[in-house]
Order: sequence, then C-alpha cells, then structure tokens
Amino acid sequence: MTRFIAWLSKPRIVLALLIVLAFTTVVQTYSTFSHTWDEPAHLATGLELLDRGTYYYEHQHPPLARVAIALGPYLDGQRSGRANIQARTDFWERMIQGFNEGRRILYQVGPYERVLTLARIGILPFLLIALLATYGWARNILGEWPAVLAVFLLVTVPPFLGNAGIATLDIPVAGMGIASLFACCLWLERPRPSTAVAFGALAGGAIMAKFSAIPFLGVSFAAIFAWRAWIEWKQPAPVVGRAHLKSSLIALAVMLVVFWLCYGFGLASLANPANRPYEAIEKLFGRGSALSNFVSDAVEITAIPIFIPEIRQGIEDVRYHNAVGHLSYLLGEVRSDGWKHYYLVALGVRTPLPLLIVGLIGMGLMLRASVRNRDWRIAAPTLAFLAILGFAITYSRINIGVRHLLILYPLLAIGAAYAVLCLVRTVKTKPLALAALAGLVAAQAASLFITHPNHLTYFNAIAGAHPERFLISADLDWGQDLWQLEKELEKRGIDRVAVTLYGSADLTKHKLPGYTPLKPNTPQTGWIVASLWRLQRNDDYSWLRAYEPVARVGTSINLYYIDKLK
Repeated sequence: MTRFIAWLSKPRIVLALLIVLAFTTVVQTYSTFSHTWDEPAHLATGLELLDRGTYYYEHQHPPLARVAIALGPYLDGQRSGRANIQARTDFWERMIQGFNEGRRILYQVGPYERVLTLARIGILPFLLIALLATYGWARNILGEWPAVLAVFLLVTVPPFLGNAGIATLDIPVAGMGIASLFACCLWLERPRPSTAVAFGALAGGAIMAKFSAIPFLGVSFAAIFAWRAWIEWKQPAPVVGRAHLKSSLIALAVMLVVFWLCYGFGLASLANPANRPYEAIEKLFGRGSALSNFVSDAVEITAIPIFIPEIRQGIEDVRYHNAVGHLSYLLGEVRSDGWKHYYLVALGVRTPLPLLIVGLIGMGLMLRASVRNRDWRIAAPTLAFLAILGFAITYSRINIGVRHLLILYPLLAIGAAYAVLCLVRTVKTKPLALAALAGLVAAQAASLFITHPNHLTYFNAIAGAHPERFLISADLDWGQDLWQLEKELEKRGIDRVAVTLYGSADLTKHKLPGYTPLKPNTPQTGWIVASLWRLQRNDDYSWLRAYEPVARVGTSINLYYIDKLK
C-alpha cells in the first residue's frame, strides 16, 4: 500500500491519470449527442481532400483538423461523392453542398453511429496536445505540481471536454494554439534551431486547424514580445539578437512547409481559366489587350504551391462571413452583427466559477510578479489571454458560442494554478492553504461530474435553471439532442408528434414516430417538439412561448402537450 501511494505521488503518474480521465470522459459522450450542425461539413471536406486531393466545399476553414476528422471514416472505407466541378461557385452554395455531402456520408453510406464515432476520434490527438502543452508551459514557469494542477483544472472544464467530444475545429485550434504560444515563449528565451522548428511547426499547425489562429496568435505574440522588450530593455543583451533573426527564418520555412503539406503538396495557378476574363486584369491593362492576355496567361500557369491560393481564398471567405455576420442570440436579443460584450457574457456564464474567479486572480498576480521579478515569462499566459479576448471583443461579428475562445481555458487554468501556488507559499497556516486547495479541486470536479455527459452545454450557477435567457445558438442548442429525443418519445409511448428542430440532421432517418414538420405561424394541439433556437431566432413559433413544456429533452429541446389552444 505504501508503495502504491508513493507511485501515485509522482506528478507525471497523476498527469497520465488525468489524461486517461479526460479521454474516458470524452469518449463516453459519443453515444449521447447526435451530430451537431457543423460536423457533416467538416467530415465531407476532409474526406474530399483525402480521397480526391481537392478542397472545394468550404475554404473559410483550413484542412488539418478536417483531415483528422475524416481519416477514421476514410480508413474504414468511406469515400467522397463530390462531382468533378472545376469552377468555384458562391460561398453559401459551396457550404450547402458540403453539408449535403456530409449528411450523405452519415446517413446513406453509414452506418451513422460508426461513421460519427470514427470522425470524433480524430479530435482526441488535439485534446492530448492541449493537455500536454498546458502542462509543459505551467511546468516551465511554475513547477511540476502546479503544472499538474493546471491540467486538472483544464480537464474539469465541461465546455472544453464537451467540444473535445464532437468532430469540429475548436479543440484543434485551441490545442495547437496553446502549444504554439508555449513554443513561442521557448523560442524567445532560447532562439535555437530546435525551438524554431517547434515554433514554426506548431504555429503552422494552429493556422491550418482554423484561420482564427492567425489573429489570435498574432496579437498574443505581439503582446508577449512587447512585454518582454519592456521588461528587459535595460539589460545589456539585445531584445532581438542575431540568433532570433536567423532562427526566425527557420521557423517561417517550417511553417510554410506545414501549410503546403496540409493542402497536399500540390501546385496550382493563381487563377482558374474557367473564370476568364479576369475583371481586375482587364480593368488594369485594358479589355482584350495583348498585355491583358499575357498577364491572364501568366496567372493561369500551374507553378505555385497550392496553399497560396487556397489560404487566400480561405481568408477572403472568413472576411466575407465576418462582414455579413451570423445570426446569434444574447440576453433575449437576436441579431447578425454581434455584440461587443458577447464573449464576456459567454465566459461569465459558461466557465466554472472556481476556475473563473481563481484564474483571473492568478493572472493578475502573474502580471505583478512579472514586474517585481523582471521576468517576462510569468506574464506570458496573462498577456495572451488579454490579447485574444480583446481581439474577439473588438473585431468578431460571428458570435456563435464560447467554443470560439476555448484557447482561453488553458490560460485560465495556468493562472489559477499560480494563484494556488502563491497561496501555499504565503499562508503560514498550511492546513488552511490545503483546505482551500481541496475546496477548489472539489468544486471543479463537481462542475464536471454533476453535468456528465452534457458537458457541451454546461452553464454555471449564474445562469440558473434557465440558461436560455443568456445564450442559445451553439452554446445550448447546436442540434445535438436528437438521440435523447428519440429515447424520450419512446419512453412516453408517443406515436405522433409535430417537430421543429434546429440542426443539420435528416429527420427522416431518425426514430421520430409519426413525425410531421411543425408549420410556421400555425398553432396546433397535440404533442409538439421545438428546439430552443427555433423558438427564439424569429417569430415563426413564438406562439409556443405561451405554453409550459412537459419536459426539457437533453438541454436544448422542449416537449409540449397542448390539448387546447389559448
């Protein structure tokens, strides 16, 4: 027994157990949630690249995480059904085609549960990267056991683990992003070829997981570098030395290789001949002129790495999507152009309160310690947190879930671990410090286990019993509760139901007995199923708000029985 306790007292053994806990918890959610809105499109696009070597459906997201999602189904025999289309069509048309192809793979090829599970398994490596990067960064600045505590605090954040259980891009960009930030700090501290290669590979991987990594990492790198320059400006060694300049070229080269690898190492032209004549060239050099024809011929030569036009198109699509906005919900209001305070509210109601409070305190303490000790490294997690959150508040008009800021949770976890470390070091009464630590651990663990398996839609005590007052789209209702609805209808023996559900599911392929679509603006009696986002996004089903539901199915679907209309 003594030997077993000694074995458990080793920090890396505890780290391994936490990773096993995280993976086990995530895998257990696979059978709870039907596919969310985005999963079919990611599967279809990744499978297209693996099978056909093309990347047609949607360019606003890069291919790394999508290929990881599609790899399991591809090895299981799934193949892309995309027609060989050369010319690119409208942004929204391509997106619809991708969703339709993803549904075809899930429902017509299937079997549905097997394909979906294989796709979701592709997210687990990115979860592992997030946990190891959090551990490594915290260990580098805080020590071994505080690093283990940071990992524990991260694996007990329900929205983080919930998103690790679905085949989307938010955990991949969070995992690769936090690893990139850590690698950046190591490279700034020790600008060697080895740290430059790691920095370039991880930053390239983060960008290839999701294009939001470009501004997130950019503002974080800038904040960390500026803080380092301010802290060390009186020191005799230059802030940027020759070693930094030389190794930065290595990092850049590795990053470009990662880009090229992710898009398949192919070559492409800057323009598609199917789109000729090119308006910009014709306007610049004269319509039909010899020079216009020459330049048009030049941009059609297949001689440049394929990632250049692909990334250009992807960033253009992201800019377009952000410009037009995305219909979302906050505090009873529905709009497309977003809110400046959206992510503040989202973090406030979707983060476990112990982590939120202690983490923010710890980040403030890290800034103070950085100034006092003249050590820029201690402040780096706080600077990245503030830079990313500040950018999202200032710029983003696509407000569809705290999932877009999952990268902040590892940073909060490191901050909370530092606050605990300060407490243990300063409080003379050690039993009191240990009791506080035990309380934090117990409260965080409770956040995870009480909500299991519905981690994806976790809200803290601030939201109370009606989180739909605060957030809905993607935070509470993402089309994920269809399997739970099937079980509820079967348990109640309901054989006829009218349905309006948010999501990308094909309802004809699910066990909804005697189901008929609920017509907009048409009150009716009997059993009715309505998802929360359908109830709130417009007035089509506003008449249902006057009735109390019989039950809440999962966290996102209301089940009504109406015997008499009001």
